[in-house]
Amino acid sequence: MWADVEHWKKFDTLLEYSYLKDPKIFKKGAIGYVKASGAPKTKFKITRYKEGVYFTEKLYLPFYNSLDLQRYFEKSETGETIFTHEVNFKGPLKSVLFFFLNKSFKKELPLVMNRLKNVAEEQENIK
Repeated sequence: MWADVEHWKKFDTLLEYSYLKDPKIFKKGAIGYVKASGAPKTKFKITRYKEGVYFTEKLYLPFYNSLDLQRYFEKSETGETIFTHEVNFKGPLKSVLFFFLNKSFKKELPLVMNRLKNVAEEQENIK
């Protein structure tokens, strides 16, 4: 589901749209764009990738700042998938960005991750 960038809005309701320049290539080096509600269109690049294990999406922000969104997947002892989503602010204004965006991320990320879980489980049940 993470590789299906055009459908991220199924679980991330803050997104107006998201896409890869080449929708068939979700791997390290892939370039794409996201547009969140109330925010400008933002370029991103997949900077780390291991299929089914992890990936990092670097969003390029103004004034040489960036935001790394890291996702990790692992199997629990019961065979369920555990996923972790980390947010890292980088650049000369990282403290300012953290101040303005931290509250939003803390509020929205648990909701997004829960919706992702629900959508994934629905798709699994359809198969």
